[in-house]
Amino acid sequence: MKIIEEVYKWARSNFSSQIPDTIVIHHALSRNCTAQDIHRWHLANGWKGIAYHFFIRKDGSIYRGRQEHHVGGGLLGSENNNTLQICLEGCYTDYTSNGKVLTEKEVPEEQMNALVWLIKDTKTRWEIKKIKGHFEYQSAINDGHKDCPGKYFYWDRLNNMLKDTLSQ
Repeated sequence: MKIIEEVYKWARSNFSSQIPDTIVIHHALSRNCTAQDIHRWHLANGWKGIAYHFFIRKDGSIYRGRQEHHVGGGLLGSENNNTLQICLEGCYTDYTSNGKVLTEKEVPEEQMNALVWLIKDTKTRWEIKKIKGHFEYQSAINDGHKDCPGKYFYWDRLNNMLKDTLSQ
């Protein structure tokens, strides 16, 4: 697998540096989107641009967002420090927007395999000690994303696939 390098037009380039030790997993709350879509949405929120370090499409393709040594923005304030944030294309929770049900109850195999590969790959560069979901942070509760990356995300499967890679 490889990481696809995207080119973004950042609103601001004053990124703080970090040494990541935690991976945080998010989902996009969108059945179909791209890294550039997320970048546009985050710019529209007044942010610097895409808040995540990586974005994984359902087909397993992996896109770089922010540089790994830059603090992410998918959490609130200091929660972002020392994290690598990975966002999955999809809506793995019960969610309706504009009368349209967006819920997806299955995470594609290609996406899960890419996530595992990416976690193992980042582990070669950083001393990753924990993998968390966005739901484990206060900002998720404040934002109404209480189960991000979604109640249908395969935590047990991910932990099983990684059991020899990380001690959690």
